[in-house]
Amino acid sequence: MSRKDSVLEPKSAILIVEDDMSLASNLQDVLEKEGYSAAVAYDGQTALTQCAEQVFDLALIDIKLPDALGVDLVEKLTELSPMTEYIIITGYPSLETAVAAIGQKRIVGYETKPLDMGRLTSLIRQFTERKWAERALRESEQKLRLMFESVTDGIAVTDLSGIVTEVNERVVQMFGCGCKDEVLGRSAFEFIAQRDCRRAAVNIQKTLKRGSVRDIEYTLVKADGSECPGEIRASVQKDASANPVGFIAVIKDITERKQAQEKLRRSYEKLQRAMEGTKQAFALTTEMRDPYTSGHQRRVTKLACAIAGEMGVSKERIEAIDMAGSVHD
Repeated sequence: MSRKDSVLEPKSAILIVEDDMSLASNLQDVLEKEGYSAAVAYDGQTALTQCAEQVFDLALIDIKLPDALGVDLVEKLTELSPMTEYIIITGYPSLETAVAAIGQKRIVGYETKPLDMGRLTSLIRQFTERKWAERALRESEQKLRLMFESVTDGIAVTDLSGIVTEVNERVVQMFGCGCKDEVLGRSAFEFIAQRDCRRAAVNIQKTLKRGSVRDIEYTLVKADGSECPGEIRASVQKDASANPVGFIAVIKDITERKQAQEKLRRSYEKLQRAMEGTKQAFALTTEMRDPYTSGHQRRVTKLACAIAGEMGVSKERIEAIDMAGSVHD
């Protein structure tokens, strides 16, 4: 890919504010050949009008214009277009104008006439690359933010001491808070039942050592003091040098899961009681038919279950043996 192609999509829009028409035209030609979109204004008022109608990424401004000083014009243009940055061009370089230019944070360059076009285009290219990198970073952050907020589980970020630095809206809802500010800046331990805090502290150390922990259950404490069962997966957050700087936790409210498990447990116990009654009825009927062997069947069944237990047979299979032995004729 050529240097020109690399900046064509998308184009940087550059405004040239220069009263020397020949120089302005030359600059416009050079920049357009480099792949930029270039517009020209020959005085300050025209520059203000153009900035009111179009957003420019960069403006090249002559320090002495017929109706304005370049540094003063930058202040006015910044009010219209806060994101535009500027390179000052001057044929009258002085310490005073250089200091004035450097004093404004949106001015990124100070070039003297006669212009070194190679140097100037290199400076603009560096600016363009930085601008697109910043824009790509903002877009990436926006996408991550959208993903962060759209996840159905709660996500919380803490520093190494457990102070909450970021959460998504699901966390706010899960803990019954009115807004994020009611969570941020607080210790994560405030949202875990006191009886689970010691275990949580141990798991933090495990997370630092292993890099992550999964599916740890805690009793969570909501804003109103009520409790609910929760499940947490946590990972270590690292900086660019791979040093730990905090934790990222995915939090689930598992109330519905626990309720379903409890319902299933009660149903299973009810079924077991029913089967036990049926089993006893079958056994009693069998023994009534043959009173000479009364109790023998039950003793043999118990012995078979004991042997199965010693052999490591599962609880479910032992129960099946017990049922089969009790009803066997």
